[in-house]
Amino acid sequence: MRRHRGLIPLSHEHQHALALCVLIERALGADGSADAVAGAAADLTKAFDTEIRDHFRFEERALFPLLEKYEGLAPVVLELKTEHSRILRLVDALRRGGKRPDVLEFCSTLRAHVRKEESVLFERAQEVLTPEELNAIGEQRSGRKPFDFG
Repeated sequence: MRRHRGLIPLSHEHQHALALCVLIERALGADGSADAVAGAAADLTKAFDTEIRDHFRFEERALFPLLEKYEGLAPVVLELKTEHSRILRLVDALRRGGKRPDVLEFCSTLRAHVRKEESVLFERAQEVLTPEELNAIGEQRSGRKPFDFG
């Protein structure tokens, strides 16, 4: 999927979120100990607090309002907002001493969410928004650092 340059900063953040989930799932596959699960939960909450929350806020304040006015996109935007809320609840579970199923559910939910944004929302955004609107999104989002896995 070719991305307009205005959406590339958000797509890069999506790629980093997917990579985080892959790393977490691999780590848990190799070591399902309580310490490994606790470490995974801590890594996910840190990533959420330092990057993902800001990404969600940007989408909800800048991108979603722009797109929900277009035919067929309002239901998609509503689904994505609902998914944001679900992910927030999963983060709360992780903070309360999340178990292995919580970690895995967070990763699978975030992965499905990112894929929907990329394959549905961004594809349609490139069809309905003007180049100027797309560039403005990128300008607003540029300068963000990628997720820190360290």
